[in-house]
Amino acid sequence: MKIEHVVLRVVQALRQGNLSVFAGAGLSMPAGYVDWKGLLQPLASELGVDIDRETDLVAIAQFYYNSKGQNRTRLSQRIIDEIGVSVFPTKNHEILAGLPIGKYWTTNYDALIEKALERAGKVADVKHDIGQIATTKANRDSVVYKMHGDASLPQKAVLIKDDYERYAEERGPFVTALSGDLVEQTFLFLGFSFSDPNIDYILSRVRLRLQGNQREHYAIFRERSKGDGESEEDFSHFKARQDLVIADLKRFNIQVVLVKEYSDITLFLERVEALFRSPRWFLSAGCSNFEPWGESEVSNFMRKLGAILIDNGIHIHCGLGLGIGNALLTGALEQVYRSSEPRVEKHLTLRPFPRFIDDDVKRAELWTAYRKQLISGCGYAIFIFGNKIQDQTTLVANGMIEEFEICLKSGVIPLPIGATGWASREIMRRLRGLPTWKLMPSTIQAAVEGLQHEVESLELLLHPITELIKSIER
Repeated sequence: MKIEHVVLRVVQALRQGNLSVFAGAGLSMPAGYVDWKGLLQPLASELGVDIDRETDLVAIAQFYYNSKGQNRTRLSQRIIDEIGVSVFPTKNHEILAGLPIGKYWTTNYDALIEKALERAGKVADVKHDIGQIATTKANRDSVVYKMHGDASLPQKAVLIKDDYERYAEERGPFVTALSGDLVEQTFLFLGFSFSDPNIDYILSRVRLRLQGNQREHYAIFRERSKGDGESEEDFSHFKARQDLVIADLKRFNIQVVLVKEYSDITLFLERVEALFRSPRWFLSAGCSNFEPWGESEVSNFMRKLGAILIDNGIHIHCGLGLGIGNALLTGALEQVYRSSEPRVEKHLTLRPFPRFIDDDVKRAELWTAYRKQLISGCGYAIFIFGNKIQDQTTLVANGMIEEFEICLKSGVIPLPIGATGWASREIMRRLRGLPTWKLMPSTIQAAVEGLQHEVESLELLLHPITELIKSIER
């Protein structure tokens, strides 16, 4: 499949809340962990076997186990030495953790997924033993199924042929849970080679039971390229084999996207993230001095703006800024109840700021954390007005400036409506000198520039804002 089609379908699954990720060793290798060949290479060398000429790595692990009088100590030690060490999650893990993915499945023993989720402020319910399947961690955001075990308990890891042969009997709940998820969830396979016999068995069970009605899933493969020193004959063999694997996966309705480099997986995930976040806009606005338009015109403008944003499919994240928040909310809610999907939570994320905190330092700290959470997950941020009155003097709202800075750090694209003055005008002045502005498509730049000129009536801004939204959609 073309990569842009898969991006769209993955984003659709995310929005519907039914995307799951299946992570293989290839997702962990950029962090510094070895793949199966790297794990077993010294053991294969002891056996007098060239690991690079082997395809059945489970058999190699079994042969080593047999050679040690069916003792697992050395195998367990390899897992501890290579995967028990702590490393940081990769960019790919961080992107995934920032998305609303409810379930992760992996054959890896490492803790990179759960670490990334923790760093993203999420609660991971990790299950690497059947005794954990029936329990639920309170307030969990994601479930991480480690179907082959965890590096913390290497002696229980699924590694040798004996383990695979007993898997359905000893770890049956994992088989049942994965089979169910493959029916109900859309899977994105990353860094997975599909050489694992357990997965092949489970996919086959699902295929036979659904008889050609399987859910569509997606996998990202690095296209086989000719290695340094590799003969033309060997390259042709492995390239042909990859083509056959891709064709065979269609039996399970798994569509494969080929990328040239592993770094292209990051680009793919960044594209998914950007497209998923794009309809979510943070609205930063506050107004205590309504001049030169007057409070009535400002309120009317904000009410109509709220309706326009909802009507154009924007999910508004907002803290209900002083002076204008209620007008925005009114217009947005009116449009929500006129829409075909009148559930407020589908269109609005509203979090009024807590104001009754006497300690200025504590209040500032809380508001910063509050802003970061509210902005998180948005693709764009629109800045309107931005003034406050202090000691009878009208000042630029420093809270909006802070929100602008948070947006830059979070990858959220700022869209200041400088025509409304104050913080919005200052934000536009700063934005013009930043890479974020220079990297914007020229059509979006032009649409934003058109919203910087002073207007006699705020009503004149509504059409250009609508055109800006459409330009971003295109």
